[in-house]
Amino acid sequence: SGAKFKVETFVTEGVNTANEYVDWSIAFTNDLKVVATNVVNAALGEIEGTYAVSSETEAFVSIDFASNTAVSALGNEWVVSAYSSTLITLQSKTDASVTLAFKKL
Repeated sequence: SGAKFKVETFVTEGVNTANEYVDWSIAFTNDLKVVATNVVNAALGEIEGTYAVSSETEAFVSIDFASNTAVSALGNEWVVSAYSSTLITLQSKTDASVTLAFKKL
């Protein structure tokens, strides 16, 4: 299964849209899938995407969901900017003003 997270903050163009993801948990599985599960409305089911991790001098996480899903905006080429046991903070590789933080559930 892997660790489950919630979107703590998701800032694009200075606006935090994390409240749009409050009903979703995000899990990163060992087989490089990222699974968003709606924890409020089971009928919405799971949205499965993929992720890849690469490391040069920094750790990069590429997250990809199909377009036109409730969580597709989370897809990006991310740089891991901070990491703790409870919070992972990511920054867009191409636009440093776009940030995403996952809090461990």
